[in-house]
Amino acid sequence: MLLQKTPHTTIPGSFLFNRTEVPIRSATEKKLLEALKNMRLGSGISAKETKSTKAVAEEKIAFVESEDYLLIARQMGRPFPS
Repeated sequence: MLLQKTPHTTIPGSFLFNRTEVPIRSATEKKLLEALKNMRLGSGISAKETKSTKAVAEEKIAFVESEDYLLIARQMGRPFPS
């Protein structure tokens, strides 16, 4: 995977909500991650699909909460809390 900035796009590795970058370690990020952790999928989804969707979501949530996410954010020049 190449991580590079391009004009008029979001920064690679950004956590997006409604096409807007969520500030790193912000109250908004915390609230969104909590909502994702507690999400319930519709009844029209099979147990297998529910399990795989939750597994993917858990993997992505763990990444956003990780030190690796912070490292990539710094490398990409994202605004970072002090």
